[in-house]
Amino acid sequence: MEVSAKTMQEWGDANKSKERSSIKHPETEDQDQIRWQPPDIGAYKLDVDASLKAGECMFTVGMVMRDHRGQFVRGKNMKLPGEVSVMEAEATGVCEAIKWINSTGVQHVVIETDSQLVVHA
Repeated sequence: MEVSAKTMQEWGDANKSKERSSIKHPETEDQDQIRWQPPDIGAYKLDVDASLKAGECMFTVGMVMRDHRGQFVRGKNMKLPGEVSVMEAEATGVCEAIKWINSTGVQHVVIETDSQLVVHA
């Protein structure tokens, strides 16, 4: 549980710093106005995101599953080896999310990512 709490704290801290940042990523610049929309009743939404630092030979993928009320159901994060592009990291995140969903047996899941390049690939 300590590891999970620490991971959630780090995720929260990272997102706070994103909010304060004035640097915009061209792919997500227009998404500032988009709000999270819940899935249909009885379904779940799995939000997937990836993070990487230039020059490091690893990246992380995180995913959070919520129900139609927006309540946390479960989450997962992974550190993966490789020096990859943002698109490769995001695409890997979606692939890992599909594997994870299949392993849990949860049905009626909508996967969401902030990477339009991956969504339209």
